[in-house]
Amino acid sequence: MKKDNKGEDMAEFKFVKRENELETITKSLSDYNLVMFKSMDKSGLSHFLKKTMQLLWNENSVCFYIDGKSDLSLSKQIIGQVTLFSQNDKYESNKITKLLRETSTGDIIVDVITSCLYALDMIPFLQGIGSVANGLMTSIADTIDSDKNHIDDFKTEKAIDSFFKKIHKKLDKQIYLLIDDPCEMKSFDRAFLAKIISDYHLKVLFALNCSKPQENAKFISDMKLSECVSISMCCPRPDDELICALYECYGQKFDKSLIPFFDIHDRNIHIIMSRIYGTAINMEHIDDKTTYLLKVLFTINTPIPEKILFNILKRQNLRTMEESNQDIAKRCTSAVGLNIVHKITYNINTEESYYLDKYYGLENINNITYAEKSKIITDTIVVMDCHIESLSIDLLKFAIDNLEHDYSHSKKYILALMRKQVSNSCIEFNYLDKLNYFEDINELMYVCGIYYNNGIYDKPFRLLQIHKNFARKFSYKIANALVCERLHINKYVEQLEILVETTKCREKKCLLLAVLFVAYLNSDDSKKYLCFFAQLNKYYYKNYEDCENYLYLLRNISYYIDDVSVAVQNYEQCLYAFKLKDPVNYNRTVSNYLCYLMRHNFDNSAIAKLDAIAKETQEILEYNDEKYMYLNNNYGIYLMRYTCEDPSAYFSCIPYSTGTTETPYIYAQINLALYYEKVNPTMALYIMRDIQKLVEKTPVPRTKQFYNINLAMIEYSNGIFPQRLIEEIKNKPLRGNMLYAEQICTTYAFMNENNMRLTDEYRDILCLPGYLFYRYFDVKKLLFDF
Repeated sequence: MKKDNKGEDMAEFKFVKRENELETITKSLSDYNLVMFKSMDKSGLSHFLKKTMQLLWNENSVCFYIDGKSDLSLSKQIIGQVTLFSQNDKYESNKITKLLRETSTGDIIVDVITSCLYALDMIPFLQGIGSVANGLMTSIADTIDSDKNHIDDFKTEKAIDSFFKKIHKKLDKQIYLLIDDPCEMKSFDRAFLAKIISDYHLKVLFALNCSKPQENAKFISDMKLSECVSISMCCPRPDDELICALYECYGQKFDKSLIPFFDIHDRNIHIIMSRIYGTAINMEHIDDKTTYLLKVLFTINTPIPEKILFNILKRQNLRTMEESNQDIAKRCTSAVGLNIVHKITYNINTEESYYLDKYYGLENINNITYAEKSKIITDTIVVMDCHIESLSIDLLKFAIDNLEHDYSHSKKYILALMRKQVSNSCIEFNYLDKLNYFEDINELMYVCGIYYNNGIYDKPFRLLQIHKNFARKFSYKIANALVCERLHINKYVEQLEILVETTKCREKKCLLLAVLFVAYLNSDDSKKYLCFFAQLNKYYYKNYEDCENYLYLLRNISYYIDDVSVAVQNYEQCLYAFKLKDPVNYNRTVSNYLCYLMRHNFDNSAIAKLDAIAKETQEILEYNDEKYMYLNNNYGIYLMRYTCEDPSAYFSCIPYSTGTTETPYIYAQINLALYYEKVNPTMALYIMRDIQKLVEKTPVPRTKQFYNINLAMIEYSNGIFPQRLIEEIKNKPLRGNMLYAEQICTTYAFMNENNMRLTDEYRDILCLPGYLFYRYFDVKKLLFDF
C-alpha cells in the first residue's frame, strides 16, 4: 500500500526534538520487555512512535506501530504495515509481486491484504523489509485453510502467529510493538497480544493517554502488567522550542505572535501542523472546484477510488460535466500538495484512492450547506450504483446509512456488504437486521442462511412467516424446518421426516438425515434415534456412505456408537476429510471428538488420544473465534475432570442469547455449578437456582432432565435430600435409559441410609457434565441448487 505525502520521498521522514524521550524509550525497551510511557493526546505521539519504530527496525529487530483506537485488529494492522513497507525494497518486493500474481494462493493473499488496509500518516523508510514481507506472504499462504473456496476459517491472527514464528526463530530477530492508547484495544486483541508476548518474548511499549487514568488502570489490571516498567517522563504537547523547530524543519518562518493562537487550541499538534503546511492560511485562495473536491471527500469520509471520485466531481454542475479526467487529476494532485488530501494504492491490483486528512479537513473547509451535502451524497450513490460489488466495506456502509428511506435501493448495498463480511467472518448484524422484505426467494434464503449459520433463529423464523408466499418452494420448506428444529417448535420432527421422504437428491437427503438424527435426540421419543443404527431401517446411516455429505451424518451419529474403536475411526475419518475441504467443521469436529473421548475415559484407546485432542482444542481457542464458542465449554470440562486448572472462565464466557437457543448457556452454567460444588456448594446451588426459570421455559426435554440430575447432586452436597428430583429422574429417565435412572436413585438411597457425604467416586455416578455439540454445516448446502 503506497501513500504520497506532499510529494516527499518516504525516506524523508521528518522529525525534530524529543531526542531525550527517544533515547529513554529505546534504552528502556533494550533493558525490559514491557514498558509503559504516558502521553497527552494531540501531542504528536503517533509521529513520535513511528520515529521510534524507524530506530528499532534494523538487521536484528523489527518493529510495528499499533493504533489501539483503530477499527482494524492488531494482526490486520501489522499485515497492512508490512505490505506498505514492502514497497520500499525493490529487489525483494519483486518476489512478493510474483507471489501475489500467482493464480491460486496469490489471489487469496490479495483478498486477505485488501481487508487489512492500514494507512500511516507518514511512513519512515525501513531497510530490509523485503525478506520480512516475503515471510508474511508465505505465512498467510501457509495459514489459509485449503483453497480459495474455503477461506472462511482464515484468521489473520494465525498468519501473524506464523509470521512471528518465522521472524523469531528463523530470522532470529527481536520483535517490538509500539501500542498507541492500548486501553482502547478490543478484548480479542488483548487476548491475542498476551499470547504472542508470552510465545515470542515480545518487547512492547504501551503508550498510555494521560487523560484516561481509570481506563489505563483497568487495562493494566486486565493484562496483568504489574511487572511492566513505567517511564517517569511524559510526552507533552509541543512547547515553544518544539514549535519553532517544526517551523524550521518544514522551511517556514516562525512568528512568536502565533503562540497565543496555539494556546487557545491547547497547543494541538494538528492545528500547529496545519499552520505550518499553510492550509489554514491559504484555504481562502483555493479555487471553487478544489474546494468542492474537499467537500466531497469530507462528506464521504473514507478512501474513494479514483474512477468513482472523478465521476462524482463531474456531476457537480453543467460546467464540470465535460471536464476530462486529466483536468480532475490535476485538481486532485494540487489538493494532495496541500497535504490535506492523500492518495493511496492498496495493492498492485487496485487503482489509486483519495481521502481527506481527518485532522485538517473539518477546520479548513467552509461549512457545507444541507443542500450541497445532500447533492454530494446523491451523486456519490448514483456513481457507486455501477460499482457495488467492487466497493470497499466503508463505502457500502456510507450508501446504506444514507439510503434509510429507500429500502429497495439500500437492500442492494446491504446484500453486497454481507457478501464481503461473510467471506471475512465479520458480520455486522445491525445492517443485516435492516432487511425485512424480499421479492426474490434466493435473497430470502441467503439472509436466512446467514442468520442460521451464526446461531440466530428467531429472526429467520420471522422472515419466513412474513414471506409465506414462498411456502410452496422446496427451499422455503427446508429453511422453515431447520429453523423450527433449532427453536423446537411447530412439529419440527414431522417436518423433517416429510422432507427426507420427499427429497430426491441423495446429497440433500443425507444432510437432512444428519439434522433429523439431532431432532430425534431432542424430541420426547428420544429412543427413535436408534433407527439410524438398524441395518434394515431406511434411515440406516451406512446407506449413505457414497454421498459427499456423508461425513456430516457420520460425525453426528458417532457419539452414540458404543464401540470405541469404530467411533474413533469415524472421527478420524471425518477430521481427515474436513481438514482438506471444510476447516470450520474440522475444528468443530475436534470439539465433538474431545467429548466422546471424555465420555469413554474407561477405555485405554480413548485415554491415549485424549490429551492430544485437548491440546488441539486449546490451540483453536487461542484465536478467540466466535464460531467455536462451544469449545470453551467442552475444554472447560476437560480442565475440570483431568487437570487442576480453574475452568470457570471457560464456562462463564458462553452468554445467554435470546432468539438463538438457551441450551448452551444453561449447560455451561450447570458445568460451572458442578465445578463449584467441590469448593463452594452454596455457590453451586445459587447458580442452579439462578437458571431454574430458564430451564422451566425450555422446550427441550433433555435439558430439563440434565438439569434435574445435576441439581439433585448439588442439593445433596448442601445437606438437602433431593426426593422430588429423584422421583423426576425415575419417571422421566434421560433418553429413556431406565438403567441409568435406577443407578442414580439406588445410589442416593444407599448414601442416605448410611449418612454418607459425597466423594469423587459417587460424584462420577451422580453428576452429568453437559457437553455441547456442533452438529451442523453450512446451510447453503441445503437451501440452494434445487
